[in-house]
Amino acid sequence: MIRGSWLVARGCNFQTFALHWNADLCYTNRMKSLRNKSRSGQTALEYVIVFVVLLGVIEALRVFVSSARSSAERTTQLVTCEYP
Repeated sequence: MIRGSWLVARGCNFQTFALHWNADLCYTNRMKSLRNKSRSGQTALEYVIVFVVLLGVIEALRVFVSSARSSAERTTQLVTCEYP
């Protein structure tokens, strides 16, 4: 089979097909790059959300530790006090 013979049968030559294919490829690459740019914004937003959630978890742990320490100090004080 001669290279591009099916193109000739459809009424176009190989050079015309190559030009259209290259244009489609450029359009596809352009759309991929635009899609990747929007995904990079989505990734940045996800990092910010994870950072905020992490700060919230650290703050909750800090409050828990301070309340546990306060309770432990009261318990220690009650145990060590002298009863009359």
